Amino acid sequence: HRSLLQKDLMGHIWRLQRREDPLWKAVLSSVWFLLSRVLIVIVGMDAFLVKYRACAKYAIGTAKISDFVHCFLFLNQLLGVVHLNTFTTRRIATFVFGGEDGIVDRQDAAPVWQRHGPARSLCIYLTFSDMDMQKLLLSEDCNKKDQQLSPFGC
Repeated sequence: HRSLLQKDLMGHIWRLQRREDPLWKAVLSSVWFLLSRVLIVIVGMDAFLVKYRACAKYAIGTAKISDFVHCFLFLNQLLGVVHLNTFTTRRIATFVFGGEDGIVDRQDAAPVWQRHGPARSLCIYLTFSDMDMQKLLLSEDCNKKDQQLSPFGC
């Protein structure tokens, strides 16, 4: 996905700026970054085209139920390529722990680590979800809500 590539590229550039490695290591790291992304695109397109060609014989011609099932399975697999839950969780974690620059590094993780300790911080990082984000960003005033909406309270 384009936004992931852009985020990875910005993170790579940011890491290069912060490193004090020799120039050859930075060049090698950049070459690996570019070659790996090109390889990912080639392998991904090849896999897609193989599956597309396999499905094409079912999409053209007869109208059997099994043909529709094959096409549906292909579409289901095609739509399942992007794991939305993983993608949104990464974006939320970057938003919360990334700081102003939007990149999660040791400096941004240090306050959580120092405040809660290693074991609890690890649990926070691994289990943080969109519901936790909503609780952090949207706090309700129960008294105000009671007066306006219902007699039951928050």
